[in-house]
Amino acid sequence: MNESLQDILKQRLSFTYREPIELLVSMSMTARKDQMLQLAEELHVEVDPFLTVLLDRTGEVLSPHMKRELGYFFDFGFFRWGPDIAFYASAFDSREDETAEQWIDRLEITPAGHIVSMMVRCAYNDNLGEFLQGRTWNDFHLDLEALAEQTRKIEPSGQVDRTQSHLLECLVHPEETKQRYMMLIRQFHRLAFAPHAQELRSKCEAAIERYEKLFQTDPKRFLHDFHKLDPTFYTRTAIHHVSFMFQIGCSLYNIGKHADWIIFGINNEQYFGPEAAIAKVEKFFKAFSDKRRLQFIRLVAQRPLYGQELAAELGVTPAAVNYHANFMVLLDMVELKRSEHRLYYNVNKEKVREMLELTAKVLLGEEKYGPGPGGGKDERD
Repeated sequence: MNESLQDILKQRLSFTYREPIELLVSMSMTARKDQMLQLAEELHVEVDPFLTVLLDRTGEVLSPHMKRELGYFFDFGFFRWGPDIAFYASAFDSREDETAEQWIDRLEITPAGHIVSMMVRCAYNDNLGEFLQGRTWNDFHLDLEALAEQTRKIEPSGQVDRTQSHLLECLVHPEETKQRYMMLIRQFHRLAFAPHAQELRSKCEAAIERYEKLFQTDPKRFLHDFHKLDPTFYTRTAIHHVSFMFQIGCSLYNIGKHADWIIFGINNEQYFGPEAAIAKVEKFFKAFSDKRRLQFIRLVAQRPLYGQELAAELGVTPAAVNYHANFMVLLDMVELKRSEHRLYYNVNKEKVREMLELTAKVLLGEEKYGPGPGGGKDERD
């Protein structure tokens, strides 16, 4: 008897907490603190007070040198891959629930050339075909001189503009690079992460129970609400790492040897669950406060487009496409679907019409929301 898609999804997708991944997310969020707070303000997302406390404490305990090193290895924006993804790839490769210290020890014995070559592989992920120019990754893997030569040849783009000089420095000085990132990771773990590690684990493990229950009840609905992806996208094992430091969002990494990994924000339920109509309308107006987003949705309404096509049409970088799409994805007006190894943006026309109708009702005062005086029922004019 053929298994249903729901049953297949239950077998393929799971939820866990991995300390090495949370350590890396902590480093990323600290490096991108200003970007994160600005984005939270733009999306009307309330930042967890404990996260603010952690970021402030981290800023106090790290030396100016460590902060510069943190920026060097981890500050590459929210909507593109940078060299830091090489460290995530290392953490994803473990099948066991190793501690952050165990992972750091494992990273210590990993050859510098392997990590540095993975930095290049991840940084050029979105335009790897252009980088390889008809060759395969195996032609370059661990050949740092060839990687450096190719990195110099490829014209910097919106994906690797600031990253390129970092990569060349790391490729020319791999052992020195390893000394730098090992010192940074060990110092960050000791000073900023370890003092709060148990509290972070406890918060995330409690959230795992909630999300596991929601997922098991209706996997397809869960993926639609939280991932904004077609359930058939998942063709192999995928593991959710529930992250306190990530807070809100769902980021997929298909670079693990044994499984795909999803960094899943601990507060997603609050943001993607049922919301007040006025809050939705505020987000709707915010989504179209930039005329490029209006152009974005008009283009995608004609036919599905993938990131680089949209970037060319809008005259922006692929990273900017992801940024603008985020506003509409959060309102379910735009969805991502896989076709021929690419992710295409699609307009959910029904959701757009629904949001327009809801906006009119809110603006005209034709519908009131929240518990009325009758004991919890909605009041309707």
